[in-house]
Amino acid sequence: MSVLETNGTDYAESKLLNNWAAEYAKQVLADHKERTPIDHPDGSVTTLKIGDGAVSAEKLASASVTTAKLDDQAVTTDKIDDYAVTTVKIAQGAVNNNRIANGAVDERCIADGAVTTEKLADKAVTGDNIANNTIKAENMAPNAIKEAAIEDGAVTTEKIADYAVGQQQLAQGAVSNNRIQDDAVDERCIAPNSVGFEALKVASVGNAAIIPGCIQNRHMADDSIGTDELINGAVTGIKIATDAIIWQKIADGAVITDKIADGAVTAEKLADGVIPSAGLITYSTTPQRIGTWIDGTPVWRQAFEDAPEQIELSDQSFDAKSRMNVISHGLCKIIDQRAYGTAMDTPEGMIDYGPAENDSSASFIITANTKRVYGYVDFITPASNLSQQ
Repeated sequence: MSVLETNGTDYAESKLLNNWAAEYAKQVLADHKERTPIDHPDGSVTTLKIGDGAVSAEKLASASVTTAKLDDQAVTTDKIDDYAVTTVKIAQGAVNNNRIANGAVDERCIADGAVTTEKLADKAVTGDNIANNTIKAENMAPNAIKEAAIEDGAVTTEKIADYAVGQQQLAQGAVSNNRIQDDAVDERCIAPNSVGFEALKVASVGNAAIIPGCIQNRHMADDSIGTDELINGAVTGIKIATDAIIWQKIADGAVITDKIADGAVTAEKLADGVIPSAGLITYSTTPQRIGTWIDGTPVWRQAFEDAPEQIELSDQSFDAKSRMNVISHGLCKIIDQRAYGTAMDTPEGMIDYGPAENDSSASFIITANTKRVYGYVDFITPASNLSQQ
């Protein structure tokens, strides 16, 4: 472009100058639009060149808004993104107590051991602030909890350690009968000789509460044990003193056959005429049941008699077992046997041969002058082993 030289004094020159200026500005503006940002000289875009609202978020370079560009109080709560304020953004001591919402500091926010005694205001820790079971013995100074600090009813069963309540902790008369469980008081809890007769309530001491052998003679009043106090079978033979049972103490009909020892009834014990002839044992060649052995097997007695013509005049062995009316001698046990002989046909000449020489065979040795043999055998065998003949 050529340089226009004029003094601008006349109209033509003035118009020419305006045209030239307009053309020049047009060309400069067009050239400005076509330039890249790097072609603009530094500082050419001033504040006046920027329209209100022209600087959008896209026009701002990353990290271009520095602290110096921000007015005081410019960053409001709304401008801070959620969770944008991290630990390093918070100055030391910046969070004071009026910046913390009530209840905001829970156990997660407090470091272990961070809350020292100096950090707690007097009476600041109330019962509501203490979680259940958080205060242990090692956290408390000796004698730290006074009686006035314990709320009425605060010490529940769970708060009392096992075996913590000793004798001195119990008030006089504190343990009443409705505080004692059934059967809780045993012999360990009762001092010797502490329970007198007057202390016992009628029918209060049951049989199950009395230890066997603990009641001695000195504990019982005279005539205190009557018939009703004795349970069936309680008075055994060893409990009866010698000669304590006299005839007045024995009920009529109480002495039965099983209660009389073998051989106990001697002739002296029998009153005159007490045994009628019908009551005597009958000796018979047919086995007669005379009792029961200790195992329950019947005991039989069988009599025998051999005529003179059956006896040889010479000495011989007489086998009474062969006269027994049993099926099998192997199922038979002889417990007694006797034999008698006569030299004549009358009993006056009877010879007593005594027991048999051999219990298993019931054999007797008879003399040559024996004319007749009498006797009996007592033996044990089941009824089914008796011959029916």
